[in-house]
Amino acid sequence: MVNKFCLKNKIGSDQAKCQDINGLNKKTGLFFVLKSIFFKKDPLIITQRGRAAAVMIGVDAYEKLEYEKELLLLLARGEREIEAGEGYDLDTVFAEADALLATEQS
Repeated sequence: MVNKFCLKNKIGSDQAKCQDINGLNKKTGLFFVLKSIFFKKDPLIITQRGRAAAVMIGVDAYEKLEYEKELLLLLARGEREIEAGEGYDLDTVFAEADALLATEQS
């Protein structure tokens, strides 16, 4: 039995380009995959037997995802601190910011 991977440019796309697993190891197959990710900027969904098996994204998209993940983690930490009573209320933050800005302008 030949195992096949299908490469899709978007989740749920009806148009798929299927290749043998060995085809992905060939220079032309790898070039197709990298070109698709680099120029289209879309994630490449790799399916096996009709089910999503992996997602391949470009470096820029990966770095953006990592940055956004860090922001979400910081927001979640802030929410936990507020619930624990460790946070600052908005009026206090604005008052301290105004005081800092006033001393910098002087």
